[in-house]
Amino acid sequence: YMGHFLSVYFFFEIYIPALRMADAWTVTSYLAKAEARDKTARTVQFVCTTLLAAHTKQRGELLTPATVRQLETIRSQIRAARGTAQWLRQSGSLKNLLGYSGPRELYGPTAIRHLAMIGYISFQNVTWLRNVKILAGDPKASTKLAFKFFTIAWLMDLLLLIVRGRLGTRSGCISLLRILMRIYEGLHNSFWRRSDELAIAVNGIFVSLWQCHDFWTASRGRRC
Repeated sequence: YMGHFLSVYFFFEIYIPALRMADAWTVTSYLAKAEARDKTARTVQFVCTTLLAAHTKQRGELLTPATVRQLETIRSQIRAARGTAQWLRQSGSLKNLLGYSGPRELYGPTAIRHLAMIGYISFQNVTWLRNVKILAGDPKASTKLAFKFFTIAWLMDLLLLIVRGRLGTRSGCISLLRILMRIYEGLHNSFWRRSDELAIAVNGIFVSLWQCHDFWTASRGRRC
């Protein structure tokens, strides 16, 4: 039911309006953003993962062996490319987090979220360094640890949403859905609570599409 709800929501609330408002400048502005390109690639990556997970559920009867190999190749190449690009971008994000000096911001859940994001980005960088053999160690271990911090950060977002009393608003309900989707992803990837691979892959598609929509909305209407 959740999958059907999200499909209807994205179709009527996001893609129909987006197609109506598409123009050459919006597309150019969207593709000029590194994060937008990353989330577009992430969508393709999770589409491949979804097809492969569905193939596994159907006991290998859904796709041909050649298609499986092609999907695995596309997924692995996108994952490797995104990992390299994210390592370069997240180094700047980590510097900003470590150098944060905003007034009255770092207390309670906000402080925990801040520290958790530092941990997440740090161990994601360790994962990349291990993948390219610069550091020794199992990249899967650092990925699990990174997503433990990731999950904690989104749990703090959930707590802040509740404390600030935003659940009674439409934007608050949308934020709640987005937060729960990220927590679901984090619990699975951290191995705190493993879920069905197909459900996680579909969740990843919706999260990525939602992020793409954010960047598309930001790009819409911008002119030189």
